[in-house]
Amino acid sequence: TIIIAVPIRQEDNVMQPISGVVIGHISWQMITSALQELPMEAKIFNANGKIIASNRADARFTDEVDIDDIGLIQSGASGWYIDEEDGRSLLEVGVMEHGYLNYPGNNWGLLLISDADTAFGAARTIAIRVALISVLSGLVLFILIRLLFGAYILKPLSNFGETADKISKGDFKQRIDYKAADEIGSMATAFNNMTATLQVVYAGLEETVAHRTQELSREKKRLVAIIGSIADSVLVIDMNSQVKLANDALTKLLQLPENEVLGRNVASVYQLLRNKIPLPMEEWPEIRSIRENKSFGFTKEENIFLQIPRHMAIPISMATVPLIDEGVL
Repeated sequence: TIIIAVPIRQEDNVMQPISGVVIGHISWQMITSALQELPMEAKIFNANGKIIASNRADARFTDEVDIDDIGLIQSGASGWYIDEEDGRSLLEVGVMEHGYLNYPGNNWGLLLISDADTAFGAARTIAIRVALISVLSGLVLFILIRLLFGAYILKPLSNFGETADKISKGDFKQRIDYKAADEIGSMATAFNNMTATLQVVYAGLEETVAHRTQELSREKKRLVAIIGSIADSVLVIDMNSQVKLANDALTKLLQLPENEVLGRNVASVYQLLRNKIPLPMEEWPEIRSIRENKSFGFTKEENIFLQIPRHMAIPISMATVPLIDEGVL
């Protein structure tokens, strides 16, 4: 039996500060029974580290707890640590007595020892469950973000790409159908405004091109009419020496129909000779006019002949003039 006595004090009576004593009796059997009900190994030790109670049948009261490992008696605190014993991890928890009010206590301690895997098993299970829930929640969140990203960002951007592709092919009536008041909506509005401007500009450009084409067609007809009315032979070639126009006098001179002259290289239509010797093509007046952007020509006194394939050479005089359109040859 443990007997506990606590004095009763009167703080307002200085002459008789102790007015009585409270005495309590604690049965030691109750303490050991309480220890037996614990699911882990339990030991009560005194201030010297001697075991005074335990729930183990083989415990001896001469045994001592491992004071150096837990450091409880010296510090008067509580603590825990993991101890390795016979290949097992043991969780050891120590709690020191602190007394109550003015009673300092006996400086006893309680040591609980349990298998670490068993002690932390529930915590590990909870941790695993929390981790699984976190992973699943993250996966669900990722899927939701991916769906939202696709619906609100990727799909509008894809619409931008499709519309831009149609516009690049000349369909300026296309517009982005996106009305939300966000950044993509602002970009869609700017894109539609730009497309509308391009539509107006392109329509004006088409009208200008059509008008210019009509003017060129009229100019060409006028040029053909003028060239056709000239009695002398006239030939028009481009920068690549391809025949573009030939009047009737020239086709008669060459003894070739017009369709066999137009589009051919001038060198395949006729040859120029000087004193019956082929003249190098770089010395031909028409080639020099293209190269030097100047007028050139030959007189009859220079003995220049026009050689037509399969026909005799004809003495000629000729002159070439570069055609300039708005400063361009």
